Amino acid sequence: MAYRLTEAIERAKKEAEWYKVSTAQPSSSAAQLVVNTVDNRGVCVVQGPPGTGKTHVLEQAIDTVMRKLDKGELVLYVASTNKLVYDMFYRLTKRLYQKGYRDSDVKRMIRVYGSKFDYSGSEVLGKDIDEHTHIVLATSYQKRVHGDLIKEVHIMVDEASRSRLYEPIIDIVPLLINAVEKGRSINGSLSVVGDPMQAIGLGELYVVKRHKRVEHLLEEKILHSLLELRGLQPSKEPLILTRMAREHLRGQHYEFLDITYRLPEPTERPISEGYYDGELRAKYKASDKLADVDYFGPRHELLKDPYFSLAFSLVEELVTTKRSLLVIETRSRYAVSDLGLRYDPTRAKIGSVVGVSIVASTGLRTYVISPYRDMVQQMKLFTKRFYSHHLGVLRDNLVFDTVHSTLGSEADAVVAILGREDFDPENKTVYFQEPELFNVQLSRHKRMLVLIGDPVKLLREAERADQEMNSTQYRPIRTTIKRLLELVGVEDVDSKGEMSLAKKKETDAGIFFRLNA
Repeated sequence: MAYRLTEAIERAKKEAEWYKVSTAQPSSSAAQLVVNTVDNRGVCVVQGPPGTGKTHVLEQAIDTVMRKLDKGELVLYVASTNKLVYDMFYRLTKRLYQKGYRDSDVKRMIRVYGSKFDYSGSEVLGKDIDEHTHIVLATSYQKRVHGDLIKEVHIMVDEASRSRLYEPIIDIVPLLINAVEKGRSINGSLSVVGDPMQAIGLGELYVVKRHKRVEHLLEEKILHSLLELRGLQPSKEPLILTRMAREHLRGQHYEFLDITYRLPEPTERPISEGYYDGELRAKYKASDKLADVDYFGPRHELLKDPYFSLAFSLVEELVTTKRSLLVIETRSRYAVSDLGLRYDPTRAKIGSVVGVSIVASTGLRTYVISPYRDMVQQMKLFTKRFYSHHLGVLRDNLVFDTVHSTLGSEADAVVAILGREDFDPENKTVYFQEPELFNVQLSRHKRMLVLIGDPVKLLREAERADQEMNSTQYRPIRTTIKRLLELVGVEDVDSKGEMSLAKKKETDAGIFFRLNA
């Protein structure tokens, strides 16, 4: 897929005629921190949990500083994907048109570099920079920002936690920080936006040697260096490191975005307490987000299947009572097939059926996400073969994907299928390789979240893992599950992970249902 820059320009011009420049300031303190960092030639980190508007922070900051850049002064926006670069180009272009700039001004001021752009009709956007260029938007693989024309570069890194793409910058971070702290002049600034608590898909280095993260992840390296310069001993665990940053660096080199516009209250609470010390709050209530969702009723031809009859009934209860959380407990276990596939047929069927039920009865765009590609492929095939024709024109609203692939995206409803819950110190399973994966999986939804699996098993295994390893590494998982279960009325879990409760339990927040009770 190639992103057509001319289409972005035309869309930006059209929308600029209808919409005024936004006066909303959802991230004003963070955007102001980035602006101050540019003005003072410094270094800063903005931590943005799920749905808090990380990219909007940089959009606001660039919009502010680009009006006062001198000749030879450049803003370099660096992102991990072509889509992020394309979206930022559209956002900034619309702002320029809203301020009265013309096509020639846009093409004179901006350059866009990446591997998936169609420059037809806007070829100048892909050319080398010249004395008129003030903004460069690029993926991290590009090596075209150089030359005698540049005197100062203000680097702004978006979604820095997504991968190891910024290691060339990491090497100079201590030098930059030392220069800034000692009042020495540097030729530019460095602003980094992301979230260490969503850093997943980082490769074997971080699984086997998790303590090495701080040496290879840009955000964590900056925070670690800044805290050390204050005579502190920063932790290498991201939860404790970011807690120290909030306590010692906030307002000067660090800001935390504490309002999520994606996650509805109360389903933001579990990850807020588990991964962000309870500092993340939802802007909107679930009841408000579900107020305009209609329930069309079940597809009668599907009700012959008991799984569908159950799924439609549970979805109807959620939608009609404006609740946002459903936990379906199944104690089925994953097996590895002769072909090496990681697959649980029970969870696959439940996930597929619930996803189809949500789309068929509400029309909501729905993600069904699993940590495993094998599960995703099997659910796609299963649904396409047996149920796709029941969705008709709504079939595109149902998406099956891995947790890693959905990082940075969102849907109205999410069906989150747990991976293996057991802990094996010799061959760590998915949540014990990357505890942050659980955070990402539970934070893609805008209206409704359905969790399928055995959360109590995962809770107990996380407790055992921390006990055996004498660590708090899995405390985010433990806290998140406890709060999640409390929301659906499950509080009576004994030391063996057994629950003395009925097959179904309900609260004002959601529903718990035990399958095969």
